[in-house]
Amino acid sequence: MRKRFMIMESFTAFVSSGLTASTPILASSASKSVMMRSKYATSASAVALWHRNTSTNTGFVNANTTAFKRTCVNFAWGSAKKDQGRVIPTATATKGGAAATAEPKESEEELKPVKLPTNENSPQLLKVRHTSAHVMAMAVQKLFPGSQVTIGPWIENGFYYDFKMPEPFVESDLKKIKKEMENIIRKKLPLRREEVSREEARKRIEAINEPYKLEILDSIKTEPITIYHIGDEWWDLCAGPHVENTGELNPKAIALETIAGAYWRGDEKNAMLQRIYG
Repeated sequence: MRKRFMIMESFTAFVSSGLTASTPILASSASKSVMMRSKYATSASAVALWHRNTSTNTGFVNANTTAFKRTCVNFAWGSAKKDQGRVIPTATATKGGAAATAEPKESEEELKPVKLPTNENSPQLLKVRHTSAHVMAMAVQKLFPGSQVTIGPWIENGFYYDFKMPEPFVESDLKKIKKEMENIIRKKLPLRREEVSREEARKRIEAINEPYKLEILDSIKTEPITIYHIGDEWWDLCAGPHVENTGELNPKAIALETIAGAYWRGDEKNAMLQRIYG
C-alpha cells in the first residue's frame, strides 16, 4: 500500500516539473494500467495513458504537455479493497498534487436511532411482562408457604408483585425464585382465562384464605370476574392480557432486580408488604 502511494507521489512530481510526450517513467510493479483523464482536454490527444508493462517494467506517457500539466490526475484501483479486515479507501491526487484519501461514508440506515419497544407500541412485550409477574408470584408461593399475593402489574421498564410474607425476603431469595421461575417456564404451562361470577370468585378466595384477594375482588365493579390460571397449579384475579403458555417467556431475558417495602394500597396506615421488581 505504501509503495503504491510512493509511485503516485513520484508521478505527480513528474507532471508538475514538466514532462514531454513519450517521457519514460519507471514502475515498480507491472500488473495494471491506469487511465488519466484531463478535465481541461479538448481532444483525445490530451488523454494520457500510464502503462505498467509486464515485460519491460517501464511505462510511458503520451499527451499534450501543457494540457497534461494542468490536468487533475485521478488514481483509482476500482472499488475499495479489504486488507486484513480493514477497508483501504480510494486514493485521489488533487489539482495541487497532494494525495487525498476518501473516507468511507456511513449509510443513512446506520445513522438512524434504534427504537426500542415499549408497553404502548408492543402488545407482545406487555404480555410477556405481565405473565412474568404471574410466574414470579407462582414461584414465590411454591417456595414460601404462607405467602399471600396482592397485586402484580407490568410497569414501564418491567414488572413487580407485592407479597404479604411471614418473613421478609433476603437477597439470596431472588436466585431461588428465579430458578423456580425457570422450572415453570420449561413446563410450557398454558395460561387460561376463566370468567366466573362474583359469588364463585369469593368462594374460591375464601377457600385458600387470601384476604388481600378479597379486597381486590370488592374493588372490581364490573362483571363477570376474570381469573387467569397457569396450568392447573396456580391462579389469580386478573383481567389480562397474557401469553399463550409459559414457554413463550425467555428466562435469559428475565431478571429479578430488587426487593423493596410497600404499604398496601400505598397507605402507611396499612400493612407493609414485600415487593420484588423484575
